[in-house]
Amino acid sequence: METRTYQVYKYDELPDDAKQKAIEKHYDINTEHDWWDCEYEDFKEIGKCLGIDIKDIWFSGFASQGDGLCFTGAFEYRKGWRKALDAYAPKRWKDHRKIGEWVENKRNAELHAIGERLQDLQRPVFYGVSGDISHSGHYQHSGCTLFNIRHTWDYEVEVNFDYEDFKQVYRELMDTFYYVLEHQHDYLTSDEQIAETLRADDYDFTINGNIA
Repeated sequence: METRTYQVYKYDELPDDAKQKAIEKHYDINTEHDWWDCEYEDFKEIGKCLGIDIKDIWFSGFASQGDGLCFTGAFEYRKGWRKALDAYAPKRWKDHRKIGEWVENKRNAELHAIGERLQDLQRPVFYGVSGDISHSGHYQHSGCTLFNIRHTWDYEVEVNFDYEDFKQVYRELMDTFYYVLEHQHDYLTSDEQIAETLRADDYDFTINGNIA
C-alpha cells in the first residue's frame, strides 16, 4: 500500500482560479436545505397584517415558464392593518437584512400600496368582503388560484362591487412574495455568499478547488 501526502488550503489561500472552481462546484451549498422556511414565516406574518390567514404556500422558480408563487387561506378586512404593517414592515427598514435594503424597501412599499388598494376596495362595500383562496391547476404561480368571495351587506343596498378587482390585488401580493424569494435565491447563490459559506464552514481544499 502506498501512502501519499498532499497540501491542503483554506479557501482564502487558494489561487483565484481554484477559488472560482470551488464556487462553481458548490453553487448549491446555500440552497440544499429548505432555505425558504424563514421567508414563508415572514409572508404569513405579512398576511396577518393585511387580514389574510395564509395556510399553504407553493412556489417554483426561477427561470422557467409558469414559475411563480401562490398561497391558500382565508381573507377579510382587518381594522388597523396600516398600524400593524407599519410595525412589521415599515416603508423604510432601519437595519440591513440579508436580501438587501433596497429589496426590503421595494417590497415594503408594494405591501403598503396593496393594503391601500384593499382598503379602497372594501370601503364602498362597507368592509364586508371576505373569502377563501385555493390552488388550482398544475402550476404554482398566482394565476393558479380560485377565489370563493362572500359579502355581508344588505342586498337592498346598491354597491359597485367587482370580484375581479379583489382577485387581482391578492394575486399581486403573491407576485410580490415571489419577487422576494427570487432575490433571496439570487443572494444565496451569488459568488460572494457561496465563498462566505466555504469560509465559515472552514473547509480544507486541494489546490484544484476540491474539498479535501
